[in-house]
Amino acid sequence: MRDAIAYRAETIACDLLGDPNKRLSRYGKIRWGDTGKIQVTTEGKYAGKWYDFSTGEKGDLLSLFKRERGYSFFEAKEYLKSMVGMSNISQRYQRPPKTDDSQQYTQQPESVKIANVQNLYERSSRIHGYEIDTSPSAEVEIVKKYLENRGITFDKSTASSDLKASILFDTQTRENYTAFTAFARNSKGEITGVQAVYLNLAGDKANISINRRSFGKISGSFITIAKRNANDLNITIIAEGAETALSLQQSGIKGNIIASAGISNLRNYSPFSGEKIIIAADNDSKIL
Repeated sequence: MRDAIAYRAETIACDLLGDPNKRLSRYGKIRWGDTGKIQVTTEGKYAGKWYDFSTGEKGDLLSLFKRERGYSFFEAKEYLKSMVGMSNISQRYQRPPKTDDSQQYTQQPESVKIANVQNLYERSSRIHGYEIDTSPSAEVEIVKKYLENRGITFDKSTASSDLKASILFDTQTRENYTAFTAFARNSKGEITGVQAVYLNLAGDKANISINRRSFGKISGSFITIAKRNANDLNITIIAEGAETALSLQQSGIKGNIIASAGISNLRNYSPFSGEKIIIAADNDSKIL
């Protein structure tokens, strides 16, 4: 099995991590993330080994699956066996009772949940920029279509760097999905949480039981859509979701526009002295 995994290292790593960073990759050394923080060796005697430059962690693809997807040793081993064609009907892993990914994350310490979100941020793709607009990845195209269906484009406004396209795994269907991911930062500017909308290939919400999920720590953190200029009034508009906030920006509204990633988080915003707050909640929301 070890040799089979090493032989298919690149295919397996792409299934787990999504599209690699082609600019930073080279033959036999494939990199992932905007900064190329994760490297997987695909050739030579170290094929199938990985290294995370941001944390110093390293190991084989079995340990990478355990880290990235929260698998147990048995789950990771059986998944890799299926990837290299070593499973048969009697050996195939039996799917556990259905549970959504958020339940898996709530069992982890808060520091681990935040670190996982920060890791996802590095591995995800920005949805706007010159290079991205001229040669977008498949997941960026899907996210853009999702937003365009809601009247949101980026020809009149610049997308926040905290809005990204990601590849996320759904534990119910055991499939990867493109997701529109909006990352939330705390008052120190640190990424602590993310709200993800799982999408199908047509750019619509995926047909799964829970297609909008939050990971990490959202309470007290907010998604920045637009920042006020020096000439703007001291007004902050807080929308519930990133899509609503983007629609406000698209309509030409100026000023500080943020999203709370949930109605319950609206009350956690701490305005500075003299700042005026406008709440733009969704139609079906009730402020408690």
